[in-house]
Amino acid sequence: MPRYEKKNFKKRKIAKPKRPVEQQHAEDSEPVEQIQMKPSRDSSRSRPATEPKRSSSRPKRTPAAKKAAQKGGENLRVVMGRKAARRKKWIISLTSIALLFVLLIGVSFLTPTGLMEYLRNQIAAFGSGEFPVDLSGGETMDAYLVGGNVFVLSDTHAEVYNDAGKQIFSRQHAFVKPVMRVSAARGMVYDQNGTDLYIFNLASVLTEKEFENPILSGAIARNGTYAVATRSQDYAAQVEVFDRNDRSIFTWYSPTELISDVALSGDGKRLAVSVLSANAGTFLSKVYLFNYRSAAPSATVTYEGEAVLRLEAVSNNRFAVISENHIDSISFQSGQRVEHQTDYAVQLFRTDGKSWFAAAASRTGNKNDNQIIVFNDSGEQIANFDFLGTITDLTVRNKTVYVLSDGSVSAFHLDGSGAGSSACSFSVSRIVSPATQAVLALSDQNITRVEILNEKTEGQ
Repeated sequence: MPRYEKKNFKKRKIAKPKRPVEQQHAEDSEPVEQIQMKPSRDSSRSRPATEPKRSSSRPKRTPAAKKAAQKGGENLRVVMGRKAARRKKWIISLTSIALLFVLLIGVSFLTPTGLMEYLRNQIAAFGSGEFPVDLSGGETMDAYLVGGNVFVLSDTHAEVYNDAGKQIFSRQHAFVKPVMRVSAARGMVYDQNGTDLYIFNLASVLTEKEFENPILSGAIARNGTYAVATRSQDYAAQVEVFDRNDRSIFTWYSPTELISDVALSGDGKRLAVSVLSANAGTFLSKVYLFNYRSAAPSATVTYEGEAVLRLEAVSNNRFAVISENHIDSISFQSGQRVEHQTDYAVQLFRTDGKSWFAAAASRTGNKNDNQIIVFNDSGEQIANFDFLGTITDLTVRNKTVYVLSDGSVSAFHLDGSGAGSSACSFSVSRIVSPATQAVLALSDQNITRVEILNEKTEGQ
């Protein structure tokens, strides 16, 4: 029989992965006590070694895992909230800057000659004094009330005082025949039939000019634009317009007619020129309107048999034409005319340049028989009443007309009824009204404040 050898089947050992040398040496050495490590925060996310294989369904998270996830979400929301807050702050800041920029632009447009000059004027006008104040000149020739400040022209000085009596500006001149024109922020003084001119604001002199030919007339607009009419070498006369920075922007030459006066619209973009000619002993006056686009007038208004004596802006859009028997209002833009003719001779004309203009006209040969006529800025007549006595000056404030005559100031309502009166010096030549029921009376020597006593006060 064949021999069978019994095979000894041994279990095949599975080769274990080789361990690092350091681990082998560690195992060969004495056993080291193992330290049980605590699981970290994120250990809950890892699966324990004895954990069975995950099923397809999502297991429930432990409370610690929920807490960690919740805290992580809160941190995310905080980061997003901070970014949104910063974005919101930037938007608010940029919006505020834009609004401030728009506001400054708006204020610059609303102020006559720009924000910086307006602020300088306000700073210069700040302060107080007291009335009466002594004037520097020998003879007071003209006075205007502009923004509560009194512009005074004498034979030797141009001065400005605020309504509290503080002197704001003073400049001496040597003009033979000085003439003052004012706007909302600046004053102009020129030597009529001379060649010199200067422009100033409340803080300083801005412009000094000397022309080649004698000056006939001048005007200054609200925005600082100014016009000067002079004689000409090759023509009868010429007028040149300058912007507020003294750059020439328009020139017009009159071939045969003499220029008697000029006026400018509030924005300085339109010019009115009155010219005078004579034919067979008869006057012919014309008022030309220019818009600077052409040397040809955009409109013409004719006055036959009359000499136009003065042009004066009475608002930003209209100007007055004063002749011996006319007090008209004309639009700078269209030339539309509101006519007012009187049988009396116009003796005085006054305006604040923005809301009213007024005239005093007397009967020929009798200066004690007068009419006082007041118009609004559109040229509509709002008052017309008689006044007996020689009128030296007049002004209007808050629907009250103040008349200077024979050493007293009388106040009238627009219907001609009396509103009070007060005595003043017989040397007073001009009055302006800075407040209701009060006037500043200017003589050659000083300015005094006169309170007008109303009818009730006088009866007490």
